[in-house]
Amino acid sequence: SRAQTFLIAGETGAAERIYKDILARDKDNPEVLGLLAVAVWRRGDLTLARKVWRRALVADAQAWIFLRNLHGFLQMLLAHGARGEAAKLANCRIPDWPAIRIPDRSERDMLIALCRMLADVGQATAAARLLASVSRCLPQDSGLLHLLGKLQMLTQDFASAWETLCAADRA
Repeated sequence: SRAQTFLIAGETGAAERIYKDILARDKDNPEVLGLLAVAVWRRGDLTLARKVWRRALVADAQAWIFLRNLHGFLQMLLAHGARGEAAKLANCRIPDWPAIRIPDRSERDMLIALCRMLADVGQATAAARLLASVSRCLPQDSGLLHLLGKLQMLTQDFASAWETLCAADRA
C-alpha cells in the first residue's frame, strides 16, 4: 500500500495520515491500528504508540495480525527499557499460528523474533508452543526448528527437544 511505502521510506507523517484516514472509516481495524502504532513510534511518540498498540491488541484480530502487533509492541517496549511492561504484555494468551496460512519470509522472521522476545521475558513455554504451531507449516525450516529445540530445552521438554533438533539437523 501507499502508506507502507511511505513508512518504509521514513515518511511517517504521510503514512500516519493515510492510516488515520482508513481508521476514520474502520476505527477498530487491528491491522491498520498496528501499522499506525509503528508510524507513531518511528515519529517518536511512545505514549501514543502504546495506546494505539493496546487498541490493536484488544481488537478482534486474526492470529497473524495479533502476533505481528504483539511483536511490534514488545519490540518497542524492550528497545526503550520497559522490560517489566513487556513481561506483563507477554503474559497474554498467545494464539497458535493457523495451519492454513504458510508464513512468508517476513512473517517467519517476525515469528522467530517474537518467540525470542517472549522467551526473554519469561514466556518460553508460550514461545515454544507458538513455534511448534509454525513448524507444522514450515517443517523443513532448520532455523525455526533449531530455535524450537532450544526453547524446548529451556522448558525442560528434553524428549521433544531431541526430536526437534534431530529434525533441524536433517533439514
